[in-house]
Amino acid sequence: MHEVKGVIKFKNKQILLFGLLLLLQYMNGCKTLSTYNLGENSELVKFSSSSGTFLNIQLYDNNKKTDSLPGFINVNGIYFDSNFNKFHHRLKVNPGVYNIEAFFISKEPLKLNGVNVQKNDSTIVKLFMKDNLTPIE
Repeated sequence: MHEVKGVIKFKNKQILLFGLLLLLQYMNGCKTLSTYNLGENSELVKFSSSSGTFLNIQLYDNNKKTDSLPGFINVNGIYFDSNFNKFHHRLKVNPGVYNIEAFFISKEPLKLNGVNVQKNDSTIVKLFMKDNLTPIE
């Protein structure tokens, strides 16, 4: 009987330590993840960031949604080339509403208007680009 009490006390300590770990992780700015499907060609993922406000734009092939594309983008009238090592555009931005256009050779241009970025959000915009079947002249 004495041994059983020791086991129960040990389990209570484990539960208490686990709860404290969760509380500390929450207090340290644990990221809250939200995913929004914006139609067949785009997806938005938001999470809180203690290091600033970011807009991360990622281009993918629509047929193989895991294949990154090294295209270029236009954000509110400003063009950006991709980093050809990572294929993604990570921009430190001010809170606000952003209009995004994506371009890649042999793909249809893609436009996404009204992406709202709040202060201390890290917003990932995934754009899935379809093949452009128009012949090049």
